[in-house]
Amino acid sequence: MQKRIFVPCFIALSSGIIAILCFSYILYKVNTDLPRVLNFEQSRYGIGIGYLFALLFHFVAFVYILIHIKSVRTARFLAVLTLITGIISLFAFGAEKVFYDEIARQFRHGMPITREQTGLNIFLVTHILFAGMVFVLSLKSILAPQNSVVLAQAKDDKIFTMAHCMGIISGLMGVWLTLSLIGRQIPAGRLWVYIPFYLLILTPYAITGFYWFWIKIKEKIPDWYDEKQVVDMRKAAFMTLLLSVPGLAMLMLTKKPIMFYYFPYYVFLIVFLFSAGTLYFFKKR
Repeated sequence: MQKRIFVPCFIALSSGIIAILCFSYILYKVNTDLPRVLNFEQSRYGIGIGYLFALLFHFVAFVYILIHIKSVRTARFLAVLTLITGIISLFAFGAEKVFYDEIARQFRHGMPITREQTGLNIFLVTHILFAGMVFVLSLKSILAPQNSVVLAQAKDDKIFTMAHCMGIISGLMGVWLTLSLIGRQIPAGRLWVYIPFYLLILTPYAITGFYWFWIKIKEKIPDWYDEKQVVDMRKAAFMTLLLSVPGLAMLMLTKKPIMFYYFPYYVFLIVFLFSAGTLYFFKKR
């Protein structure tokens, strides 16, 4: 294993172990000391630090998975499967917030919380599963034979494809969240509560985009894309222009007040259309 690959592998391996411990601790406290968890008593520092590290771990893990997909020939399927699990794990943070709020509300009114607590446990186990998969993937990378590592690949299509896959997922999730807020008639003054969720949705796309930019920064700008990629993005941009206007017009058909939710809806719609169009034309030979 070459040093340039070993370092991110070791960081992912170490953070994966710590993440498993953090998620296991949160899972234990949720099932043994739920009232104090909801009231942020005693365990508030442990739970808070655990979640802060969990978010940092997801950032580190996504970067490492992208490095693995680009540079290591072995365990490619496991890397893609880990990436998908990581996206689910990342979106689970938003669902956990909803479950925590619902559990707290029902707990105050003496209502049963078995179903909500079960859902919360499932999402926490998803975090543990993702951390475990990152641990296994990084261990496989460290133990991989020397000839399985490729540090330089000209016109690497893998990250280009992955970036637009992340754009499709982030775009769809952003549109879904916005339509959900409109359907629930969340007042404008409460939008700030959901800004972190929008940022979480954009995280996989942003990390992939920044990583692609980082590996291309040493090249001249005209060399960032090959001729086909440029043509494909131009076609996708034109398709986005044509479809985004009727896509926005469809939002006007709703009978519920839209307020300024049209803005995040339109932004994520464009991300989805452009990424989907680029990937479609790129794969079309």
